[in-house]
Amino acid sequence: MIYISNLISDSQLAELLARENLGIETIDFSIGENLDDLSRLIDLWRRRMDSMHCTHVSIHGPFLDLNPTSYDSYIYQATWNRFSQAYRAAMAIGADKIVFHTCRIPLVNYSQGWAERMANFWSKFLENHSQLPICLENVFDDNPKLLKQVLKLVEHPHFTFCLDAAHAHCFSSVPITEWVDVLGPYTSHVHVHDNLGDRDAHLAVGNGNLPWEDLITHFQNMSQPPTWTIENTSLKDIRISLDFLKKHSFPAGPS
Repeated sequence: MIYISNLISDSQLAELLARENLGIETIDFSIGENLDDLSRLIDLWRRRMDSMHCTHVSIHGPFLDLNPTSYDSYIYQATWNRFSQAYRAAMAIGADKIVFHTCRIPLVNYSQGWAERMANFWSKFLENHSQLPICLENVFDDNPKLLKQVLKLVEHPHFTFCLDAAHAHCFSSVPITEWVDVLGPYTSHVHVHDNLGDRDAHLAVGNGNLPWEDLITHFQNMSQPPTWTIENTSLKDIRISLDFLKKHSFPAGPS
């Protein structure tokens, strides 16, 4: 299954969905201010899905100013509340999955003890939020082995990894091929975009220098290939990335 992030207009998304059996990954539930009026946002997204004839949706959860490993009880509780709101929304609109950032900033969050605190948060969260698959996404994370520790400690069938290869490419000194080797067995979802290793540019696949051909070969050999979300900011770039995935036998529509 291939999803398109709603970084373009609804009319452009509708145009794509009319031609291909695609889903949408919405970022609207990732903004705390939007979650303050959750019922309205849920109703809005139900109507938008109907108008775009969208039957598959993934939700990107909130992340700004949040930290599931915070030592401050107020920040920890705010994180729990916002994550819970997004999860409830995902259930309400019939989402296929929900993606959450790790929220780790390496220069702020020490690695010692981080995996254990992270695993503790998610293990507790999954006690009452286990109906829908949760994918943990890397952003500024610099060490794939630290994320593997979290996934191993939680060890839940609905808690897997979302690899953002482009994030790893520009925010980590660890080669992306090593990220895939370490986290491949836990990866169920992949965010698709490209960059030149200098910033998070969200280019079309092939317009940066990520070794996407090598990455695709790895995913083709997986017993259960991942789902995908294309995160480009123009219709032209989305079509380039979509053609790349289809060329490598990752069709649109449910797999």
